[in-house]
Amino acid sequence: MHKIDLAGDWKLSSSILDNEVKVKVPGSVFNDLINSEIMPDPYYRLNEQKFTEISFSDFTYTKAFTVNSDLLNHQCQELVLDGVDTLANIYLNDELIQETDNMHRTYAINVKGVLKSGKNTIAIELKSPSSAVENAEQNNHLPQFTISMPGIGHIRKAHYMFGWDWGPILPDLGIHRSAYFRFYDEAVLDSNLIGQIFSENSSGEITAADIFIDTNCKIFEDEISEDYTELNLKYELCDEDNQIVAEANSSYGEQVKLNINNPNLWWPVGFGYPYLYTLKTKLYYKGELIDYKEEKLGIRKIELRQDPDQWGEKFEFRVNNLPIFIKGANYIPEDNILSRTSKERTKKLLDDCIASNFNTIRVWGGGIYPEDYFFELCDEMGILVWQDFMFACATYEIYDEKFADSVRAEIADACKRIRNHASLLLFCGNNEMEASHVDWEMPDRDKNKQKYLKLFEDLIPKVLENEAPYNIYWPSSPSSGGGFDDPNGESKGDMHYWGVWHSTLPFKEYKNINPRFMSEFGLQSFPALETLEKYIENEDKNIFSKVMENHQKAGPDSNQRILNYVSQLYRYPEDFRSVIYISQLVQAEGIKYGVEHWRQISGRCMGILYWQLNDCWPVASWSSIDYLGKWKALQYYSRDFYNPQLVSAFVDDTKVNVYVSNDAAESKNLVLSWELLSFSGEQVDSAQFEIEAKCFNTELVQTLDFSDNLPDDQAKESHLLRLKICEGKNLISSNTYYFAPVKYMNLEKGEVNIDVQENKDEIVMSLNSSAFMKSVELRAEGIDLFIPQNYFDILPGEEKHIIFGKTELEEFKENNGYPLSKDLLKEKIKYLSVVDTYK
Repeated sequence: MHKIDLAGDWKLSSSILDNEVKVKVPGSVFNDLINSEIMPDPYYRLNEQKFTEISFSDFTYTKAFTVNSDLLNHQCQELVLDGVDTLANIYLNDELIQETDNMHRTYAINVKGVLKSGKNTIAIELKSPSSAVENAEQNNHLPQFTISMPGIGHIRKAHYMFGWDWGPILPDLGIHRSAYFRFYDEAVLDSNLIGQIFSENSSGEITAADIFIDTNCKIFEDEISEDYTELNLKYELCDEDNQIVAEANSSYGEQVKLNINNPNLWWPVGFGYPYLYTLKTKLYYKGELIDYKEEKLGIRKIELRQDPDQWGEKFEFRVNNLPIFIKGANYIPEDNILSRTSKERTKKLLDDCIASNFNTIRVWGGGIYPEDYFFELCDEMGILVWQDFMFACATYEIYDEKFADSVRAEIADACKRIRNHASLLLFCGNNEMEASHVDWEMPDRDKNKQKYLKLFEDLIPKVLENEAPYNIYWPSSPSSGGGFDDPNGESKGDMHYWGVWHSTLPFKEYKNINPRFMSEFGLQSFPALETLEKYIENEDKNIFSKVMENHQKAGPDSNQRILNYVSQLYRYPEDFRSVIYISQLVQAEGIKYGVEHWRQISGRCMGILYWQLNDCWPVASWSSIDYLGKWKALQYYSRDFYNPQLVSAFVDDTKVNVYVSNDAAESKNLVLSWELLSFSGEQVDSAQFEIEAKCFNTELVQTLDFSDNLPDDQAKESHLLRLKICEGKNLISSNTYYFAPVKYMNLEKGEVNIDVQENKDEIVMSLNSSAFMKSVELRAEGIDLFIPQNYFDILPGEEKHIIFGKTELEEFKENNGYPLSKDLLKEKIKYLSVVDTYK
């Protein structure tokens, strides 16, 4: 096979442009206009609105290229477009060769007879997606998420681009993935469909695996006989040292089986090493090698157990026969302008997930199917992936055959690209559409329900029967299994809970919710001040300014709602920076409350995915990592509340239930200790005892009553409870609880003293204070520095040590262009605590 890669320089034209613009492919119109300095950054202040207007225009990409005459001798000549966004007419040498209508699929277009020797031209006319959905919606109203531009269900384009309750209205368009011509004669490899069947011993340990492979090729039928006898395949499975551990030969069309005894298994992070074999597939025609591909293969068994139990039905994932308590967050596209994303950026985000004890990430259904490198990274890191198909909060005209055919092709393409990845947990039909057909006020409800069933419980499952028969399919999130049977219920399936936030219920309501699997819940906060300062001006630094409200997409009352939650726990902050800081504390503490409750009922609940991990632009949202990659307080908290071994508590006035969770496969002998401390640092009471933290288990280990120690409000407002579990001398988990809302606590103004020492491979920052400092936030002014520990308490007489090790120091130098020194750190580090936000 030979290729002509079309990546690189193209020209962009439009009726709204004075001249042609030199642009890059892969790329997008919005990114090209920004890079050409025709348009400003859409994320700055109110610039979004200018790009929304541009989205009603058409654009054309053109390129001239040369074809060697020898290539035209090949029987098959195809233009392959891996990502056209979205509505396009494709012209080759002025001849229309394809119309596209789906951003989420690949197009392979026969161009034989249209290509010519020497100079050729290609033109891709991109029609306005905004005009398309507006016109379609006028002709046929489809119920949908009201915050988005109306009509999103009419087009197979990432829904979030039309606006979401955390995203701007920026319906970009372009050629966002690779484009190339390929030339071949007999056949080329398309994809492998791989299944695995396991042999186990009496203890449930996997002792052998049979790998079943069906290979699909694109075949030039005129060249190949009907029985394909000229086509043969050779398979080699190699270990991580590139040694062949299994191999086989077959004729095309035959399923092949590779047997591996005592395989190295792929494990999710926290349970073992994510071992990856390499499968090499070679295609021969009459004994001559004509195509070759390699792909990574993890040998692992994934099941979704839904056995009946005392609460209804389980919703429990098992990997290699071990029950995995799912811990993670929901992932949205990393940018509204896809050209700004990269493998390095995605890796940094996934590294942050690993650092925070995630084992799973859910790819939400209103965005895009991620790039190949996303899944490759998840394979390598051991991160499980819940993969939604790209349908969310909309209804679809599935009885339109053209639309249905486009969806079939999209699902098939997605399956072929994703299905064999070791990290893939399941395919999910959509986000919130089953529940929406029950809960929304919807015209023609029965008719729309039939459309829903046709798409998600008929059409997609039929495609999966052929394209992903070995993968788990779940019809919707949330769902109890389909058919509109209590889709957001507590007794079975997965659940989205939004009473806290959307109904402004207090955090304690989480305690009344007992799901089998919590796949969405969340609280909003503002992004880091350093992030905001890149996109707003000083006069915008009020959360009710026009610019700040434009960077809040969940409705005009949402910044007020953030303050509502602030008022439940904290006093009113005195300035803009304090509002940002307190909003992040409220978010972190609220999510912590929910997570700890659901871990305390482990066995009944077997998974937690909070909403949401990341942002696609600088915005007030539910994210724990903001648009520029800054950790909010929630991301620091998640490292603790997702700890495989967790000590947690439920506090009811002066009564405390203490729990120890152990999600790991091994039981642990631990020492549990607790201290009741005054804010002056005095120990009022304490205890220590040994416990066995059984594997895959949460246990109520002690009930405490401090009514004698805390007889009145004044005592409750000036004491805290600190819990710790240790394994030998190693601290495994610690937690702190209070007996009064922070706003009533007796906090004194103090000063944090900071000392910095520099060693050979690390810089150590030590902090102490003369007064109790609640939730100390550290930040470095004017430099790009990740602080390994943050949002912590300091009692008088204590010293807090923060170590900037090799990883942090190397990252700092890469980001800033010079090394971090102790003097620079001491100069730039600033702190804030709760009492500092008071007037």
